[in-house]
Amino acid sequence: MLVSWLMNTITPEVKATLSRYDDARRLWKDLKERFSSVDGPKIHQVKSDLARCVQTRGMTIGTYYAKLKMLWDDLNKYEPLIACTCSKCTCDVVGQHETRREKEHFHQFFMGLQQDLFGNIRSQLLGQTPLPTLNRAYQQVSQEERVHGIVQTEDERPDVVGFAVRTEGKGMGRGTKVDKARLICSYCKYSGHEISSCFELHGYPDWWGDRPRAVPKGVGRGKPNTSEANRGKPSAKAHAAAVENSKMSQPSTSTGDGSFGQSTPLPGFSVEQWKSLISTFGPSLEEADWNG
Repeated sequence: MLVSWLMNTITPEVKATLSRYDDARRLWKDLKERFSSVDGPKIHQVKSDLARCVQTRGMTIGTYYAKLKMLWDDLNKYEPLIACTCSKCTCDVVGQHETRREKEHFHQFFMGLQQDLFGNIRSQLLGQTPLPTLNRAYQQVSQEERVHGIVQTEDERPDVVGFAVRTEGKGMGRGTKVDKARLICSYCKYSGHEISSCFELHGYPDWWGDRPRAVPKGVGRGKPNTSEANRGKPSAKAHAAAVENSKMSQPSTSTGDGSFGQSTPLPGFSVEQWKSLISTFGPSLEEADWNG
């Protein structure tokens, strides 16, 4: 009966290589000599896996502990507990061996934990005398994991927001380039700018000069989008606005030597600046030339 049970548990490939046995002992001996292997390489492999077993980023405590438990069980198959050979044991060698093995498991468990997350709880538990049991240590670390899970979630939110802001800045900065040659101002009908930056509507800056200047084709403020007759001429609206501003201010007086009163001939120039400009070019220029 025992021989039949052994033969039924063997795969067909192995069963085809076996002779007919009537003795179960002989059958078992044959199988043991053929398929048994030395325990040394297996023990070395299991201990190597234990040394490399660490908690990686994103791995929970439960998953990490389950991997360790499987390796510990495999090692116990090849290195069982030391049994007492005395007829009446009084030294409790089995209990001492179990205590030593549990301490070894305790240290292996903490050696593979993430230092940045569980460094504090590890120091607290290792500093206790006597050391807590492995189950107690697992309970404390699991509780610490739940706390760290909440903290990590809160800490990661600003990073996500900052990444979104940086991405948006890149998209609006270097990634987007406006072709100014296709822009046409709806106010002055010139190309190269929009109405929001039109000098004729909002006024010319101080650095632009004493009057609106003709702009070469395709350069500067752009070319007008009207007929050829108006191309390159200064804006009449800007000139009219400058004259109107001069009329609204205190009337200016001029003398034959080119001196002026207290009013400002052009917007953006003080009396001292205007006198300095007149003295530079000389009094031979007529006032009408400067007023357009």
